[in-house]
Amino acid sequence: MPEGVAAPASATGRRIGAAIVDLFIYSGIILTLFFALADRVEASVLAGSNVHLSLGDTTWLVEGGDAVRYYLLCLLIGVAYFGLLPGLTSWTLGKLATGVRIVRPDGRRAGLGRNLLRPLLWVVDGFPFFVPGLVGFVLVLARSDRRRVADMAADTYVVRRADVGLAVSSAGPATGGPAAGWYPDPQGQAGLRWWDGGRWTEHTKTG
Repeated sequence: MPEGVAAPASATGRRIGAAIVDLFIYSGIILTLFFALADRVEASVLAGSNVHLSLGDTTWLVEGGDAVRYYLLCLLIGVAYFGLLPGLTSWTLGKLATGVRIVRPDGRRAGLGRNLLRPLLWVVDGFPFFVPGLVGFVLVLARSDRRRVADMAADTYVVRRADVGLAVSSAGPATGGPAAGWYPDPQGQAGLRWWDGGRWTEHTKTG
């Protein structure tokens, strides 16, 4: 009986969607920060510059002390968004929008320590950096527990919001496990709840 089981494989599509949303949000924040610190310059002064962006005939440059502040702020914002926020809530804005959460193996919120560790492992999951996140993406698709390096290091899982509080099963629908059917509702909201072979659904009925 699949009582109290959450399957990370059922959240795969939503997790990928959340990553895309989060990438756009973070990119928007650091791009806004860049333009707040940048000066418009001639292309001829770019030799040895720290951070610059050219759009058509216009170039913006951040250098010197401003460049140091820019890099530090990007790091702090990344840790706050991808570590502190989910540490306090179990979600980033992308995960909130797509209905997934970061949890411990017992289904509870992963907490601050585990979530602060996760963005630090982006140095591995983000490789190769000219295709950001390729290693993490491949691991999420290839592993039955849908965990990238950061998840394995922090011992976390990403599951559907409805599965928060349920112990995590690393087996996805394709790896076997309990057959689809009606089982006693592990959430205690109804007599029976439908298990689709990979996760608990919203379908319930009286026992």
